[in-house]
Amino acid sequence: MDTPAMSLICFPHAGGSNATYNGWGTRLSENIQRIKPGSFDRHALRASFTEIDSLSSHIAQQLGHERRPMVLYGHSMGAIVAYEVACKLSRLKTVQLAHLFVSGRRAPQLSARLPPVHELPDQAFLEALIAYGGVPESISNHGRVLGTLLPSIRSDLALVETYRFQPMDRLSCPISAIYATQDPVVEMNELMAWQERTSGGFVFHELEGDHFFHSSRPQELIDIIHRSLSSQRSRRPECNSFNS
Repeated sequence: MDTPAMSLICFPHAGGSNATYNGWGTRLSENIQRIKPGSFDRHALRASFTEIDSLSSHIAQQLGHERRPMVLYGHSMGAIVAYEVACKLSRLKTVQLAHLFVSGRRAPQLSARLPPVHELPDQAFLEALIAYGGVPESISNHGRVLGTLLPSIRSDLALVETYRFQPMDRLSCPISAIYATQDPVVEMNELMAWQERTSGGFVFHELEGDHFFHSSRPQELIDIIHRSLSSQRSRRPECNSFNS
């Protein structure tokens, strides 16, 4: 693969951490190094911010001295954070943004289709998360685990549900949007709308899976990243389907 050396930064879903991507290390090309911005990885640090704008500014400052071309991937809440970090980095002009990958989240300029849930009472909050696919099935019946996770998810959702898009110039780096066919949180057209956020090329990918496809089917997502980075050039909007 002719991909130059790049740094990959992954931003997880609400309540998640970079542990979501720990299994990626041996799957990534040797030319791609995953780095972890600490202020987004730990819930306690994330909770110290009351808005995505200040959180993304802090992360951008952390990443502003990275020398290698930078690739950002964000899922669900992480997609918005990754986008805002990309915007801040583009203004700093100290790093090269190579690519932005997003999944599980509508484009930032779109209004919310689902009602906010972060202020609901605990039981209603949990029921809403399960209905929206926001709690993995593997932990939905584990009360002790949920008791630990729900405050973090609520805190993260408060950040993303109070997020307000501020129009700005489009990014110049390519954007790839990945849609999971059984995701109840986001619709295909909402992911397609990410093409409005870049002048540098857009590609839409469709995979089978639910809201947590990035955890259950990581190799297919990594393959998309590898294919995209192997040829860094602007392309027309297109749709690639990789159902299996």
